Amino acid sequence: MRFFNGTLLVAFKEVRHLLNDPYTLILTIGMPLFLMLLFGYALDTRVRDVPIAVQNLDEERFSRSLVDSFGLSSMFRIAHHVKTEEELRSLIRRGEAKVAIQIPRGYSANAFHGRPVQVRVWVDGSDPAMAGQVVAAAQAFGLEQALAIAVGDRKGWKLPIEIRPEVLFNPQGQTVHYFVPALVATLLETTTMLLVALSFVKERERGTLDQLRITGISLPSLIAGKLTACAGTGLVTGLLLMAIMQYVFAVPVAGSIALFVASLVLFLPPFLGLGLIVTAEARIQAQALQLTFLIGIPCNMLSGFIFPRETMPAAVVAFSGLLPTTWSVQIARGIVLRGAGLEDLAPAILGSAILGVVYVSLGAFHLWRRLR
Repeated sequence: MRFFNGTLLVAFKEVRHLLNDPYTLILTIGMPLFLMLLFGYALDTRVRDVPIAVQNLDEERFSRSLVDSFGLSSMFRIAHHVKTEEELRSLIRRGEAKVAIQIPRGYSANAFHGRPVQVRVWVDGSDPAMAGQVVAAAQAFGLEQALAIAVGDRKGWKLPIEIRPEVLFNPQGQTVHYFVPALVATLLETTTMLLVALSFVKERERGTLDQLRITGISLPSLIAGKLTACAGTGLVTGLLLMAIMQYVFAVPVAGSIALFVASLVLFLPPFLGLGLIVTAEARIQAQALQLTFLIGIPCNMLSGFIFPRETMPAAVVAFSGLLPTTWSVQIARGIVLRGAGLEDLAPAILGSAILGVVYVSLGAFHLWRRLR
């Protein structure tokens, strides 16, 4: 009986402490509820709204019908109409289109008279799961139109249309080639944010942060020195992760290795800034770990690292633009898988750079207000 009485007293005391500590209450109850609602609403494994680019060299009845069949499907969204094959390939390389369709001249006439005609389809194979579904859907649309033409053809059931899909960038469908480049970016960023947060909070817990300020070192110098050391450590970590990607997992870099290394530097500032924000809010190292974990979850789940952003609601896609991982994942996969260059990645590089300036500025100002 004494054991149970003691247990109830301690449990009651802990509940009272929890209710009197809004910070812990939000972390333990509020955040899981918020994340549950967010991810339950945002995450969907169905492939839909895939952007496609079309080059229709025929522009006649049957070719327009084929294009319409793609556009009316919930799986596809016609995002671009282009004039040349080079434009098609460029859009896929930049990641602005996941599928490119080229309908040849004379398509409608050949199909009507039962002569064989081929439609070329290029599919971004970076994501093997999505590429497989897209290829199957494209062939189904071609078969559907071929059957419709054959049924109305007095000559019989000859199927004139052939969809010729070609999977680019990851034709073998190896998932390791899809996930590991993005994993380099996410691990580098999470490690850097955690390093910044723990570095400051540990100094504050031990009292050495105040001792450093007494020595005459200005607060801006202190923040800049910490960030420089953490950035250098993060970059070394990124280079080691890159070596593991290439030599352990045998993932080749299709693009410029120099550009990939430069992109690792670009990935650091946004998470250095987020690390400063965590530092300003956390009182102890345990809280810093919790906040880092809570920031890392949406960064990984909503950035396109695991689930394609095309399947997410528009509001969530807009919100994910505020997550640095969204841009770093696009850059890493673009360089490693698609061989994208600086011009192809310009929007993602600009987005990452802007977030770096914003988050470092906000984090430094917030920490300065807390420590002054």
